[in-house]
Amino acid sequence: MGHSYILCYSTYLIMAKTYIDENGYRRFWDSGKLVSHWVAEQSLGRPLKKHEVVHHKNRNKLDNSWDNLWVCKNQAEHDRIHEFDRIRFGARASYQGFRYRLY
Repeated sequence: MGHSYILCYSTYLIMAKTYIDENGYRRFWDSGKLVSHWVAEQSLGRPLKKHEVVHHKNRNKLDNSWDNLWVCKNQAEHDRIHEFDRIRFGARASYQGFRYRLY
């Protein structure tokens, strides 16, 4: 029970200290850092490397849960994921999201 309280409280603190930028991503007010990058760094236990790109598996830019994030080694790898999805599911699904979870 204690863990769920901590998780809910942590989520509340993140939501209270963030805003949604003009591209639809959640950022921290104080640093401007993307919440998805912060979650990835916390989960990896290290800062992201300069060339790494965080990808939202379900294309929902506001779903920053660790199980929805992939850390790509570079932008080319990230682009390949979107290209694969574009061929398989169409451009709308690749960039605007899915109505159901595919992964």
